[in-house]
Amino acid sequence: MRWRTTRMRRAISRRLRLVPRRKLQLQAGAERRVARRGLGYDYNDKDLRRHEREIVEQQEHAYAVMTAHWQPRGPAALKNTT
Repeated sequence: MRWRTTRMRRAISRRLRLVPRRKLQLQAGAERRVARRGLGYDYNDKDLRRHEREIVEQQEHAYAVMTAHWQPRGPAALKNTT
């Protein structure tokens, strides 16, 4: 049971050490972390989604053309180096 109280004390002391540091960072002009946009925010941009869809369509067309002209070949002949 002693390890649990020690662990809790360490966690509390770590938290107390972080609070003043963040306060100093904010006073120094650091970016606020309140209501930041997440990584998926760009998904809401319709122009960006349209542009990405066009790129994918071009890639799919290029793949379709490449596979349509595909010429199957057997294994390459081994060179006789003797």
